[in-house]
Amino acid sequence: MGGMRTFVQLTFVLGLLAAPGQAVAGNVPSYMVTDAEARAVKVPVQPFRAPPVPYPAVDASIAVLEDYRRVLEAYLNKAMTMPSLAPGRSFKVFIIDDESLNASADGMQVVRVNKGTVERMDADMLLAILCHEMAHSAQNHSALEAAWYAQNPEGKRFDAAQQAAYDFIEKRIDTTRHVYRHDLAGYRSLRAQWEAAAKAYSEVSKTHEAEADAVGAMICARLGMPAPVVAASFSRFFDLAEAIDKSAAGGADLSAYGPDSVKDGEELTDVQSPVDVLGYLFSKDDHPTNKERADQFQRLLPTLQTQLDGKADFYKLWHSRYAGFKKGLSLAADELTADEAVSRNSRTIKRADGTVVRVKLPVCDRTGRRP
Repeated sequence: MGGMRTFVQLTFVLGLLAAPGQAVAGNVPSYMVTDAEARAVKVPVQPFRAPPVPYPAVDASIAVLEDYRRVLEAYLNKAMTMPSLAPGRSFKVFIIDDESLNASADGMQVVRVNKGTVERMDADMLLAILCHEMAHSAQNHSALEAAWYAQNPEGKRFDAAQQAAYDFIEKRIDTTRHVYRHDLAGYRSLRAQWEAAAKAYSEVSKTHEAEADAVGAMICARLGMPAPVVAASFSRFFDLAEAIDKSAAGGADLSAYGPDSVKDGEELTDVQSPVDVLGYLFSKDDHPTNKERADQFQRLLPTLQTQLDGKADFYKLWHSRYAGFKKGLSLAADELTADEAVSRNSRTIKRADGTVVRVKLPVCDRTGRRP
């Protein structure tokens, strides 16, 4: 067995946020950050806690973008020397040879940024995304997630469900032809178990993502980036994600090609390992909706703006470094169109009738999910 064990970084938020399933006053879901909880965050960067299990090795950075990688790494580490962000972090940055819009962070202070992201995101969008990823590290989500898996019965149950799903797919991959052949009856049985086990995971993961949005915006503000600019940057990203959700080859609705539509015996092509289709067949409801996230930014704007350090020069430095090096490397400077987004953030699968359709891949997160 190839082994699947990868962290998804989730658990409770150091007591600052409501526990999963706990009601919150008003219409704010329990996993979203309330204004009172945002005001209670006095230290956006906690002392570092390493996860108890080492992470897999990071893919090598693209050699041609080494100068750009060094700029990103130097900037993030310089930013983390600010007294207001003490005790800070020491990040290692990798640029991955992948055209999709993606970024991630693990528990060992490593930030991965896909080539497609640095090519197509404008300066504000990229900084907002990087601050979101830094916030996951700053709040030790990976170490807390590991504790959730080890100490919580629901965590152990979900861990077992992930391994069972991986094993199910692995047994049905033709390694010579690189295709996965679907077993509908077995899939339905396992999918029911998966969904039951994933409920607790979903609530906790959404809690972490909401906190990373809020704390990431606080980090941006302490670098001199106004909270409304952070909110607008994520709004543009959410709009892009919505465009991807609604688009596919030929303009079809991607929802028509979800995992429940895969027929018995149908083959998914270009499958090198179970990971290639795991997220498609066994999807996770692990992020708040784009609307919930956009509403949170708007709800918290007054509180987030109190974190703004008007004297900080990091935001201006970021703009000058980002624009200068991006121009010098002849990277794309224009914004990503909806059609390009669909191409970069989807993969083709072959249907039983021979037609080929695109299915959406997750966009932007610390382990391959949307930010």
